[in-house]
Amino acid sequence: MQNYADNGRKDIESPFTGAVLVAKNGTMLFNNAYGLKNRKNNIPNSIDTKFPIGSVTKQFTAMLVMQMVEEGSLGLKDLISTHLDYLPKAFADRINIHQLLSHTSGLPHYEGIINTRMSKDTFAKDTYTPRELAILVSNVKLIHEPGTEFYYSSLGYMLLGAILEEVSGKTFSELLKVKITKPLGLEHTGFASNEFIKKETAKGYIFKEDETFKMIFMKYGGDFHEAPPRDQSNTFSTGGIHSTVGDLFIWSEAIRNHRLLSPELTKKMLSPNKRGHGYGWVRNWSDILERNTKVRLYSHTGSTFGHASIVALFDDGTTIILTCNVNRIKVQKIVHQLYLSAHGLEDVYGLNGYPDRNSLSGFEKHGGMQALNSYFERLSYLCGYEVKPSEGSIVQITSLYYKND
Repeated sequence: MQNYADNGRKDIESPFTGAVLVAKNGTMLFNNAYGLKNRKNNIPNSIDTKFPIGSVTKQFTAMLVMQMVEEGSLGLKDLISTHLDYLPKAFADRINIHQLLSHTSGLPHYEGIINTRMSKDTFAKDTYTPRELAILVSNVKLIHEPGTEFYYSSLGYMLLGAILEEVSGKTFSELLKVKITKPLGLEHTGFASNEFIKKETAKGYIFKEDETFKMIFMKYGGDFHEAPPRDQSNTFSTGGIHSTVGDLFIWSEAIRNHRLLSPELTKKMLSPNKRGHGYGWVRNWSDILERNTKVRLYSHTGSTFGHASIVALFDDGTTIILTCNVNRIKVQKIVHQLYLSAHGLEDVYGLNGYPDRNSLSGFEKHGGMQALNSYFERLSYLCGYEVKPSEGSIVQITSLYYKND
């Protein structure tokens, strides 16, 4: 971790600045912090520093939904219209709670906001009530029929937040406190105001690499720049929670030990649907299984302006939690290396066979499309769900053929 913190830009895109926790079977093995909470005032990060955790928030939102399912006030087959009767029925009668939780609602991700004639930057700065947010989402064009395909959508979890508030009669912040943080004693976790985030949490940064001769005189070969803020009202139940690695460890143990939800509904929450996504959790993240084919885990990452995070629960009892205040950064790669270090393993179990993509001749020499399909068939088998090449890979391979007529 110190190596990543001192100069991690080549391996993980940015030097690491944040906090890390590793545990095994409920016992903490490693807990440390790196870098600065506030670079202007030279304030260091500590293990008690609060970080915005981005989409790791979805774990908490999913838990609140499942607790209401257990209580009988919500049903997984309930349509949106059952609880948000102010939304257009043509929209709200098509999508149910399960589809919102599992990213099979047909809603796009943030790019869908552009279809409402609003830029993503404008949306990020604006303030919304949960009702206004739900109405905005209801105007977004669906990209496929609900229930048929997977497409990761933070917009769906905004609707879940609006439903939670409507059904409970409490704000998302109050509900989080009553149902999760107070019962577990999470003193540094919550959904708070813009002012709280500004004053009490680690300031977010974007690392910009300097490729000129100056980089040899710079510790990191680049500079940290303050990330723009985002209004808490529109991060809401999809990405607005802050926490510490210690609180997230207590949270992860509560999941493992069914402290907040019955074993039956916990299993339902964690069970993979399309593309391995359960409710707020992902089974066998392919980026990790590509590097070590013998591991199995549940996890979810989070990403905001200048922050990134991950909570990873491995089947063998290992827990790895990262919170950091720089983005972009490859949190899955860090988690994989920490897992190997915690078990005294070498990185020897990577999935081989991905054909070279640097040239058309190299790609075809290594098996071309047949080898590519074979690789993803094997990766899909290991993950337990269909894994496809990334859009970037497809573009790169298409370009190879296009440039060679």
